[in-house]
Amino acid sequence: MRRIQEQPGASSAQLARRVQVSAQNMHVLVGTLETKGWVGRTPHPELGRVRRVHLTEAGTELMHRCNAHAFALTDRLLAGFTDPEADQFAALLRRAEYTLQPPQP
Repeated sequence: MRRIQEQPGASSAQLARRVQVSAQNMHVLVGTLETKGWVGRTPHPELGRVRRVHLTEAGTELMHRCNAHAFALTDRLLAGFTDPEADQFAALLRRAEYTLQPPQP
């Protein structure tokens, strides 16, 4: 849902590429999220078969609640670190995230 929030109006196929899953898996996931009322799909104005995915009001509300929990958890996690340690930890996490990215063509 974060990727949909970051890229509203993307197609399921675009989202799939972004998170490195198959288009079929993303289609199923988006369908589930739509059934729960958290996302909606609208036709692309120029590409008839393509449907654009966006968060609904309920989805946006859910993301706000999730973000609040994530920030609280991060605060708890970092409470035992000094400021330099927290900076180093964040830098290591960014490096690990970068390492997991697919190679660019």
